Amino acid sequence: APLNLTPVQKAQLAAFLRRPLTDPRVAAQTAPFHRPSLYSESELVPRILGGGVTGSGGAALQPVAFEPPLSGNPDFTLGVTGGLGGASAVLVADDVDPASGSGIPATGSLARIVTTLAGSGAGGGSGSVTFAIPDDPALQGRTFLARWFVSDPGASGGVAISPLVQFTVFGAHAAGVLDVAGGVNAPQTPRALRLYAARPNPFRPSTQLTYELFAPAPVELVIHDAAGRVVRRLVDEPLQVPGVHRVTWDGRDDGGRPAASGVYFYRVRAGAVVDSRRTIKLD
Repeated sequence: APLNLTPVQKAQLAAFLRRPLTDPRVAAQTAPFHRPSLYSESELVPRILGGGVTGSGGAALQPVAFEPPLSGNPDFTLGVTGGLGGASAVLVADDVDPASGSGIPATGSLARIVTTLAGSGAGGGSGSVTFAIPDDPALQGRTFLARWFVSDPGASGGVAISPLVQFTVFGAHAAGVLDVAGGVNAPQTPRALRLYAARPNPFRPSTQLTYELFAPAPVELVIHDAAGRVVRRLVDEPLQVPGVHRVTWDGRDDGGRPAASGVYFYRVRAGAVVDSRRTIKLD
């Protein structure tokens, strides 16, 4: 629709559109335009730490853990893929590693839930369970460890076990994990390492892995496949300076061969601190 602008108004509009519209402080992410941290980039996201027992055909269980372990969350969900289709599966969440004993644990301090995996065949089963995290301040700051146990005749001992999932329950404004003061979230103790989500994720043919050191430390960055095998060693530094470090993984293994499509974990060790995240490679 015609705006019926005068020549002066047109000139003013054109001048406005041509002028820089981005404050340089936005691009630099400096005050008062500090970039907010996303939940997906925070230390509140559940961590998948590795380990486990493979099932029929060498298929490895893969836990799925993205939801916030928020105190009072009535629908906290943990899933699993890569199991034996149609098999009985048990999710156990406890204060200690559920796989520290033998067999399937009979109890879990936070949850023990039985379900049946959908799908069929070795590696074709998947499922999820949902449970409430009590709205209890006493839970805030407590760290729990969870694993899936799938009845599988092809697994060692007849039970396939997923990698360990670690998560810490937090309250409103990250109470119990982050100390809120003056509107700024600050960790209760100095962090040694912060590991960011891979970008892009999923990816083809490469992805950027970013981590931040808060003190000088020897650093290793290693890519593992879903079964825990080392695929690529990207960083092995005897001493790395503090700051943000970015490394590109080109989707190849240590021999220069393209890695198969699937789920991979990138694991960073900075001194005594270890953290890992998941990324997915597409063909």
